[in-house]
Amino acid sequence: IALATMIFFLMCFFGLEMQLGSLINLFTARNIDNEVLGIMIPPSVSQAINPISIVLIGSLLGTYMKFDRKYSTLMLGLGLATLVICFTILYIGCVTADNNGKVGYIYLVIAISFMSLGELCIAPLVQSQATMLAPTNLRGFIMGIVMLSLAFSNLAGIILSKFMSVPSVEGKVDVIESLAIYKAGFLNITFFNLGIVVVFLLCSIFLHKVLLKQDKNR
Repeated sequence: IALATMIFFLMCFFGLEMQLGSLINLFTARNIDNEVLGIMIPPSVSQAINPISIVLIGSLLGTYMKFDRKYSTLMLGLGLATLVICFTILYIGCVTADNNGKVGYIYLVIAISFMSLGELCIAPLVQSQATMLAPTNLRGFIMGIVMLSLAFSNLAGIILSKFMSVPSVEGKVDVIESLAIYKAGFLNITFFNLGIVVVFLLCSIFLHKVLLKQDKNR
């Protein structure tokens, strides 16, 4: 039950992170000011922000922090909370957009960096717990279920992106109209994430007890 609960929250997280290649990429192309220091950065190149952030943040965490398993539940909660921060930043960026409907590039970088931090908090932890909590003869099968859950996260992401689809005329999009749609959508996603965090807090006591008991039995 504990493992299924963690996989559920893993799916909630990746259902939103998978928007990097679709929803957020379209937002970058339409409403982000991609000119930085006089250099025009193609929207597709912005996909590198996530892996670069993971490498940098992961290196810092691995060098200067020692993970204690008794804080596993806290790490899961932190990972979910980073999405609240991420989409709040994107919403603020939309609010502060210029008259041309363009959002500063820095908002995109900071938002995706927080999302990357969340991935580092959640993904390795759930995968490690999958091998610890699963019965010995079913560990490979359970790990397969964990990876399969990412596919369902993509399906959930498709549903989400449809709610923020931007109408176009002959392939052209009104930048001001798309900004308004994204601003409302990012705010709704922020509230949705807050709801997920609240649900996690309700489950956290149970998860904490199970994980502590598992560590003692090792």
